[in-house]
Amino acid sequence: MFMGRIDIDNTIKLTKVKYIVFKRNMLRGLVIALFLLLVNSILSLSLVFTESRNVSAISLQNFSFAFFLAGVMLSLFMSISYKTINKQYSIFPQNNTSRFLSSQLINYSFILFLSIASLIAYLFQYLVFKTIATNYNNVFLAYKFNFEFLIVGFLVFIMYLSLISAVMTFVGTLFRKHAVYTFVVLGVLFSLIMYNDILKGLVANVLEFIIYENSLSIFFIKGAITWFILMFLSLVINKYTEFYKEEKTFSKAVVIGITLILIFTIFIVPQMIITDYSSNVRVTEHHESIYKHNSVEIEVDISQIEEGSLIEVYTNSEDSTYYAYVDEMTEGEKGKIIISAVLPLNQKDGINLIEFTDPKVFAELKENNLYINYQYNENIKVVFLSPWLVMNQFNRYIGEGIFKENPGSYSSRGSGHMRIIHPDNVRCIVIN
Repeated sequence: MFMGRIDIDNTIKLTKVKYIVFKRNMLRGLVIALFLLLVNSILSLSLVFTESRNVSAISLQNFSFAFFLAGVMLSLFMSISYKTINKQYSIFPQNNTSRFLSSQLINYSFILFLSIASLIAYLFQYLVFKTIATNYNNVFLAYKFNFEFLIVGFLVFIMYLSLISAVMTFVGTLFRKHAVYTFVVLGVLFSLIMYNDILKGLVANVLEFIIYENSLSIFFIKGAITWFILMFLSLVINKYTEFYKEEKTFSKAVVIGITLILIFTIFIVPQMIITDYSSNVRVTEHHESIYKHNSVEIEVDISQIEEGSLIEVYTNSEDSTYYAYVDEMTEGEKGKIIISAVLPLNQKDGINLIEFTDPKVFAELKENNLYINYQYNENIKVVFLSPWLVMNQFNRYIGEGIFKENPGSYSSRGSGHMRIIHPDNVRCIVIN
């Protein structure tokens, strides 16, 4: 029989003993994470309440990335320190199977703990800044809240960490069984992959099997099957591996690495991008301007202006990001001037910040003077907070505006302009 009742009892008892010790470490980690979350939130709040004439993008720290890295490093630590850790509990009844299963139960309890912590961190940040956005009309959240996305992302987060942990467990099991052979084989394979395009393509295809799967149901099926195969092979190999000495590892270095990664990733001062292209535009006229994406169009009645007259155009051109010009090449409709205003562009991660400033354009004709004015709400804060970083591959949520869909951080900016189209029976000149 592959696993008897005694193995199960020993696994449960050994896990309980280990859990008492590891629980203290989890609590310490939780306290540290809560402290860093609090400090990070305070720094973010200080940016939100800093007065600014411009529109500002405030990128909050995504804690799921930090906890994901922590999960990867902890799985690596558990794998390379397998014998060292289990030697500490050698006085308890155990065998290869119970040792392996108890270690995996502890490992996956860590993964579950980190996943829940990541979820709680996001909910805390969201509730804080949603409350602020509700009570202050100059604060906006860039992404919408979606409960389904939040829960599915939580499960995807666990699946990815479980798969990475399973790979590390499998490789660690091979090392404990045949360290030299495994090292040589992996070293040769790595060298071949680096210099062989065919093997690179093969590895890419293997990775695409999981990480480029855009169907949620198929992703979970593939992930569960892959995880089961890796864990089953690890369990079988480990069952017939001699357990007689501690491995010479660099466990302390791994622990230090985990700490540094956590601090570096979590304790980053939130980025605030303040742009000079913040002209959320209002063109003033006595007609309602139409805001179409990044453009505004206004018609001004000039039927009372005598033919051949000169119309002087005045704008609030003190904002250098906006300029006006007369289109002499296009003949306008008689009796009216058309003002076509293209708003400045201030895009952050695919979202145009200008839209949050309620840009409007007004135009007013007084005698032979045309006054064009653009206005926008100042001191606008757009908060970027995305719950998960592992959801870009799924078509179901693309384009819904609920998370950061592209990796990295990118922005684009550009000046706006006003095109003035007039009929050929009058002349126009921009004064300022």
